[in-house]
Amino acid sequence: MKKVLVLPGDGIGPEVISATVQAINILTDEIEFRTENIGLEYFREKGRAIPKSVINSITEYDAVLLGTISDAPEEKGYRNPDIELAHILNLQTSVRQIKSIHPELGNMGVNAVMVSNNVHMTFIQEMDDVDGIMREISMPFDICRKICEDAKLIALDSGRKKVTCIHGNHLFKNSDTKFMQIFYDVFSGSGLELENETVVDAVAKIASGKQDYDMIVTLELYSKIIGDALSAHMGGTYLTPIVDLGDDVAIFRPSHSENKQITSINYANPTASLLSGALMLEYFEMHDKAEILRDAVVSAYKRGYEPRDVGGEYGTFDFTDEIIRYCNNPM
Repeated sequence: MKKVLVLPGDGIGPEVISATVQAINILTDEIEFRTENIGLEYFREKGRAIPKSVINSITEYDAVLLGTISDAPEEKGYRNPDIELAHILNLQTSVRQIKSIHPELGNMGVNAVMVSNNVHMTFIQEMDDVDGIMREISMPFDICRKICEDAKLIALDSGRKKVTCIHGNHLFKNSDTKFMQIFYDVFSGSGLELENETVVDAVAKIASGKQDYDMIVTLELYSKIIGDALSAHMGGTYLTPIVDLGDDVAIFRPSHSENKQITSINYANPTASLLSGALMLEYFEMHDKAEILRDAVVSAYKRGYEPRDVGGEYGTFDFTDEIIRYCNNPM
């Protein structure tokens, strides 16, 4: 029996996570879920963003399903609990799966995996300067090596053929050149086709529709730019799941924000959360269950059950009902 901690979070988080838990419960009885509240709304109620019970017990779980968490720098005393979770679980590596769901959705076929460092494991400090703001970023080379090693394992395990290192050595000559050197050192002898390009060239390629990425390895500084650009071409971030990898526990989550404007109006698209659930099932080596859940999502889009955010007419609950029907009776 696998133990999974469910953290619905803020905004549309509870809605999209609910769809995922319902689907997984139909597919298997080998996962035990426990739900805890964290985030901004919990902070406003309890005075802290994450319960002590979560901090004390989270390492006992095999995985975490995370909804969406608010960033609220204007809220006095509030600190995004993502930061604390990342350090408790040593979540150094983030993996984003960017794969087109339906040929008529978006304007470019994409099937790429992007590996980067977790932003919360990078030291970023902003300080007032005479003429503005000075930002200091610390990116340890051991984390660079770790994400490259994780990417190599994922590439070989998943049958990827080509790996592209996206960097900014035209901007940060010393650090990004060293990152690129670590990339080639780790992947040397892997048998994979290797290439590198600047983030400027990568964005231009994506904008022109000529991208051919298979796996991308990059730093978080560029990952959101590249990831969101690729996601936009295949339908948007509401279709893109992320897994943050730790030593013994992984967090699975959608790549989009909490988007409070569409909370509780039957509008939120649970696709990214559902696909993060499929990634979790693969993580547990429940590959047949993961395939059914992913097929349920793809099948829904193919048969015209498109959520409202991509131009369809189906709300959160209608779309979820269709996923549940498929999981009960896979085609």
